[in-house]
This record gives sequence, C-alpha cells and structure tokens, in this order.
Amino acid sequence: MSSSSKSRGRLLPALLVATVVIPLVFALGSARAQPTELFFSEYIEGSSNNKALEIFNGTGATVNLGASTYNVQMFFNGSSVAGLTINLVGTVADGDVFVLAQASAGPTILAQADQTNGSGWFNGDDAVVLRKGTTVIDVIGQIGFDPGTEWGTGVTSTADNTLRRKGTIEAGRDADIVLFDPDAQRIVRAVDLHHTSDYTAYEGMEASGIVRSVFVRGEAVVRDGAFVGQRGFGRFLERQIANLRLASGVTMA
Repeated sequence: MSSSSKSRGRLLPALLVATVVIPLVFALGSARAQPTELFFSEYIEGSSNNKALEIFNGTGATVNLGASTYNVQMFFNGSSVAGLTINLVGTVADGDVFVLAQASAGPTILAQADQTNGSGWFNGDDAVVLRKGTTVIDVIGQIGFDPGTEWGTGVTSTADNTLRRKGTIEAGRDADIVLFDPDAQRIVRAVDLHHTSDYTAYEGMEASGIVRSVFVRGEAVVRDGAFVGQRGFGRFLERQIANLRLASGVTMA
C-alpha cells in the first residue's frame, strides 16, 4: 500500500517534554541539510499492541520501499540477532511519511497505517532498526544491549511513550529550541506572562511545567522565564493547515 500524498504527518500529538532524545536512542542528522536516506520520525510504544513506527522521506524523490529492499528489524532483550524482520512494501512520496503498525493496535492507529504486521513487537528495552537491504540506516536503541526496562527515563524514555524525531543540537546549527521542565511547579501570575494584557483568567492557579529557555534561530530570547531577546527579531512564517496522521486525544500509554 502506498502512503497518501500528505505533508509530513505525525502519528500522535507532540509530547512537549520529548523535544530532546538522548543520542543513544536516536542518532540524529543535520537539522538543515536535506536527508539522503529515510529515517524514523516517530516511535510509539504504548499499552498492549499499540505500537507503531513512522518513517519520513525527505530525500527529494519518491521511494519504492519494496524495490529498494527497505526493511525493519527488531532485536529483543539485548540479542545481537534480529528476532523479527519486516520487509516494507509500497511507496512513500518525498516529504511524506510511511506508517508501519502492529496489526492489533487500536483502530485510530490502524486507520493511518500503510502496512501492518501481526508478530510480537518491541517493548521499551528492545532495539529497532531501519535497513536498506542489509545496510543499517537508522537505529532506535542499541543492538546487543539490554538496558533493563528502557532507554532514557520518564516521559523521554522508550517505554510507554511516543517519541518524535528532532534535529541536531550542536555548535553551528541554526535552530528554534524550547527547554521545558515538566516537573517544576508554579503559580500563574499575569506579571510573569509575555503578553500585553494586564490580567489573566488563570491568576493564582497552580500549574505544572515551566519553560526555562527559548532559542530562536540559535539566539537565546528567554532565560529562566525572562525575555532577553531583541524586539523585532522574530518573524512570521505563514504555513498551510497541518494534516495530522492520527487524531488527537488518543491515549497510548
């Protein structure tokens, strides 16, 4: 089955706290350069069989997955030998995604799946590999190593979470980044909010999560909640309405 001609989709709404994933889990590529290969763009490890992988094509051309012998392998419990190999079929257009799902996943996932497989799938401690023929082109986890339960911790771990691919964070990369602390508690006050109104309907309420820092095009504009950027530095980017692959409000974990 070929994937539909949609702009880059997403399996589930973003998890704010999953903006940075440890290098062990995702070997990330350049945030600016056009990819030369397919890569995992989203990973779902939910309850029961609610598991799926989203693969993004940003190569500039349509890719025939079967003709190019793309496949996904899963390595269970630290094994160095693949316990499952799924040969991908169909095509994925440039700028589009291909969704591989467990055949017994929930109906919302299956409605967006381009291919399904009914074998036993990965848990949070299993490595997942995308290959072209026998060449490894992307890996989630580490082949031949069992982390015990998961890679990472909490909401950024590979167990019972949805992880979404992000670009490289390193010197020389131009990026917009939000550093969010999900565990911090705060009291909402109008004076702390960055808007022109002198009040908020949420005044005095306790909230979880604080934005610690914001970087726009590589420049710091917010540090510890205070605006430190130059006014006028931001710019409006017009875009079309997003076409998400899965509906919002789905509980996977």
